[in-house]
Amino acid sequence: MNRYSKALLISGIITVVISVIVLLLCINDWGGLTPLAAVFFIWAEIVFFGGLIFQQKISSQTQQLVLQASFIPLLTIYSFVCGGLSVLFLIKFKPEWKFFISVQLVLAGITAILLIALYSASKAIRSANQNTMHDIIQINSYISRINTLAVSAGEEESYGLDLKTISEALRFTDVSALVSVDEEINDIISELELEFEKETIFRSAKLIQERCTKLAKLIEKRKIQSKTIKEGII
Repeated sequence: MNRYSKALLISGIITVVISVIVLLLCINDWGGLTPLAAVFFIWAEIVFFGGLIFQQKISSQTQQLVLQASFIPLLTIYSFVCGGLSVLFLIKFKPEWKFFISVQLVLAGITAILLIALYSASKAIRSANQNTMHDIIQINSYISRINTLAVSAGEEESYGLDLKTISEALRFTDVSALVSVDEEINDIISELELEFEKETIFRSAKLIQERCTKLAKLIEKRKIQSKTIKEGII
């Protein structure tokens, strides 16, 4: 439990204790609906502080922006409405305990469903973002490897300029998602890396040129596959 969660826990305990004392001091007649309304009033405070602590706990598993923009406001609204209803029924509608329970159950049910939906959505968004970041890192690693090969080739070699062109072409493709051709691109880059490990005089210019040509074609194929995937998602 981090410092913020501990502070919330202590604040919640203090608030609940104070509320219990105030209720005991201010309420003289504990008949009818009064005990139930008092319990729901305390429950509203527990839900509010408990929800904030829970939000801190699951923050590493979900998308923070979605969670903070929806989870916390929803908890706040539920807690205040729940507490407000309790006070209202304590003051005005003491005999209407069945109606009170029905309203509280419906309110709790709706809130629970929305919280579950928001939690699932924020978790899914975080997972999708993590996958996208992984794919971006993967493609950027390909670009970096090709740039390294271009530097090794030098400008005096014709394939050195080809590699730079290939690197730029790959950089301007959609790097937010991996496609099936990426595995072939990785294999070709690996073949080139093995060839460039050799001394300059032992390198096969023909093999390198062939691999560069194939790599350029694969990148064009990648553009088509990336576009197809995006259109399919939309």
